[in-house]
Amino acid sequence: MQPKVPDQRSENRRNLLYYVNVYDHETSEYVGLILDISSGGILLSGVEPLKQGAKYRLGLVDTGDASLPAQIGFEAQACWCRKCGDDFYDTGLTFTHLPETARVRLASFE
Repeated sequence: MQPKVPDQRSENRRNLLYYVNVYDHETSEYVGLILDISSGGILLSGVEPLKQGAKYRLGLVDTGDASLPAQIGFEAQACWCRKCGDDFYDTGLTFTHLPETARVRLASFE
C-alpha cells in the first residue's frame, strides 16, 4: 500500500456530477477520465501512467451538448502520477493553456 500523499492544492476542488472522458487532442486516443477539478487543474484517472513534468495537449468530449465542437482542447502539465489500485493511475494536472470554451465547459460540470 502506498503512503497517502498530502493535498497540496491551493484552490478548492470539486467533484463532477458525472465522469468526463479525456483524450489525446492529436491522436484521439483515450487518456482517462476527470475525477475532480479546480480552477487550476484536474485529477485524472487512467489505465496508463502519465509522465511527471510532461506537458499534454488534451481534449474533452461532452456528449451532453451537441452545439459544442466534438472535442474541446486544453493543455496541461502532469504534476504527479501514482498507481491507484491494480489497474489505474491517478495524475494531478495543472492547466498550462485553458481556452475560454474549455474553461466555461469545465466550470459547467459542477
